[in-house]
Amino acid sequence: AMNLSSNVTDTASNALTTPNPSSATLNLAATAYQAWAVGQGLSAGSNFLVDQDADGDRRTNLVEYQRAGDPRAAGPLNEAFHFVNLSGQLHGVLTIAAPAGITYSSTAAGTISASVALGDGSVIIDQIDSSLDLVNFGGASGPAIIEDSTLTPPAGLPTLPSGWTYRHFRFVNPVTKGFMRSTITLTPPTP
Repeated sequence: AMNLSSNVTDTASNALTTPNPSSATLNLAATAYQAWAVGQGLSAGSNFLVDQDADGDRRTNLVEYQRAGDPRAAGPLNEAFHFVNLSGQLHGVLTIAAPAGITYSSTAAGTISASVALGDGSVIIDQIDSSLDLVNFGGASGPAIIEDSTLTPPAGLPTLPSGWTYRHFRFVNPVTKGFMRSTITLTPPTP
């Protein structure tokens, strides 16, 4: 006779224990993305995957997740480019929604990025790059940018859901012309 108990964890992390005549544990804990997708009403087999576009707005579910968007309704993302006056000089700022608690760091003068592990071995890379000409982005070719936690979101951006916060990236020096872009990519788990 074998003694088996199975411990199954659902997406809400509620443990369900059932004694069985063998010994194994199955843990089905959801990644942060999977919990969000289920909460948004996405369905496995139809519109659940990170590379799918549930609402047809040309933004993948991964981008909608990272920017606290609604994957079921086309609309603007929770981000804005605006200007702030610092000591009498205007600085361009990109304000974006991002999951709370992630850390952005500068990888080069014109690039700031964060790596977010999803729990299944995959990693989201959320990168902000700057440019002076809309051709050469990031690194030494872009003007220096920093994250500035002293800024507040501009008027018109909505209140974010629990678990997300607005982050602000600005040019270090005032520029008469400058651009910033946000790129979100997924690195799959290593086999």
